[in-house]
Amino acid sequence: MEILGKLFSSDALVKLMRLFLMQKEEAFDLDDIVEKSRIKLASAKLEIKLLEDVGFIKKKVFIKDIIKPAKVSASKSRQRVKDKDPQIVKKKCKGWMIDDRFAYIRPLQALLIETETLEREDLASKFKNVGKIKLLLAAGVFIQDEESRIDLLIVGDDLKKKTIEDIVSRIESEMGTELDYAIFSTEDFKYRVDMYDKLVCDILEFPHEKVIVSPGFNLEMGDRKS
Repeated sequence: MEILGKLFSSDALVKLMRLFLMQKEEAFDLDDIVEKSRIKLASAKLEIKLLEDVGFIKKKVFIKDIIKPAKVSASKSRQRVKDKDPQIVKKKCKGWMIDDRFAYIRPLQALLIETETLEREDLASKFKNVGKIKLLLAAGVFIQDEESRIDLLIVGDDLKKKTIEDIVSRIESEMGTELDYAIFSTEDFKYRVDMYDKLVCDILEFPHEKVIVSPGFNLEMGDRKS
């Protein structure tokens, strides 16, 4: 029980456990962990050490794809010229991955991942200032459905895409996994529904949860199945 007490001693630890539990086959170096969990470097180092000490994670050397920026040089006219396109190079990295011998993996999986429930009001509040949302659907990871093509569908007008990207990034850090999402204007979404667009049809016809539905939107869009 002392081990479990340590594991739930901070929000940062919960974020890291979700990250490793959601991607059990993946290894992450320190840069990955800081970026994906959105916690400070100093905090990440401390929490990683604790997780390693209790046996939740183990060290792992792995190969990582690194994007090498394009080279830029000055021409005779003093204009900066791009010499090459960005390249992807392989790099050997030292990091960590979940240790499947850890005794409490199954209970933690059940507690942090499988029993994670969708809080409509909480999710809706995160997107309240991103524009005029007509429809917000949650599927995939939010309802524990691995067959879903998408995790979030956002439909509306005057949407602030950069703000939405930032919100999604924060949710990803909390849940420990990347989210697949789509953004449509109301007009574009209506057109896709009328044309039986495969992506939109799949989203509407497979399991999902309605988080935000503007009054009258169902009738206007000919909503099919919830």
